[in-house]
Amino acid sequence: MMIAFSSSFFLFYSKGRWIAILVSCLAGVPVYLFCKLQYRLFFDVYRPTFRSRFMFKARKDMLY
Repeated sequence: MMIAFSSSFFLFYSKGRWIAILVSCLAGVPVYLFCKLQYRLFFDVYRPTFRSRFMFKARKDMLY
């Protein structure tokens, strides 16, 4: 989506190149911040789910 926005912005504002570059860079700031802030949450969810040694271990004691 960001690539489509940046490329269309460059096509429409071809005379003022520095304006198109500035707007494209500033439009990427929220995307960068979102990825940076969500990385820690993803890691906190991933670690207990898939790196647990007890979750996928077969049990020896059965009730029946």
